[in-house]
Amino acid sequence: MQPLEITRTTLYRLLLDRGVAGEAILLADDGYTVLSETDVTYRLAPAFSNLLAQLGFKYETERRDCDDFARLAAAWAGFLHGEQKRTPPMQSGLAFGEVWCALKAHAFCFGVHGGDATRLLLKFYEPQISNHGFSFAEIKLSRQECESIFLAKA
Repeated sequence: MQPLEITRTTLYRLLLDRGVAGEAILLADDGYTVLSETDVTYRLAPAFSNLLAQLGFKYETERRDCDDFARLAAAWAGFLHGEQKRTPPMQSGLAFGEVWCALKAHAFCFGVHGGDATRLLLKFYEPQISNHGFSFAEIKLSRQECESIFLAKA
C-alpha cells in the first residue's frame, strides 16, 4: 500500500485552518507524505531517542533547548523518510516539521496523519525526551496558541 501524499497547498491549508498565519508557514516541497500516528510513536520517537543518546545530547538551557531539539527532530525525521526504499521512489517531503509558538515561548514539532485526504489531522509533538525516556509526546494547543505560532516549517 502506497503512503498518502498531500500537496504543499493542502499542508498550508491545514496549518491555516488551525490558526497559523500564512506568513509564518514555510514549506519547501511540492508534496508531502503523511505519517501514521504509529510511525511517530514506534519509528520516529525511538530513532530520535537513539540519535540523541549516540550524540550524548541532553537538554541544556539556551545551549541545547527546545528550538535545537525541534529543528534536529524535524531534520532527522526527513532523513529517515528519505532512506525508505519504495517502488516507485518517493518524490515528496515528510509532513512533519518544526513550529515556534510565542504564547508558549516554546518550539516543538508537528505531524500530519490520516488514512485519506478527507480525514487529515494535524498534531503537535514534544521532541525533547521526558523523564520517562520518551520523545514525541503529543502537545494540545488552544486556538490562541496556534495563532501565536510565528514559524511552521517543513
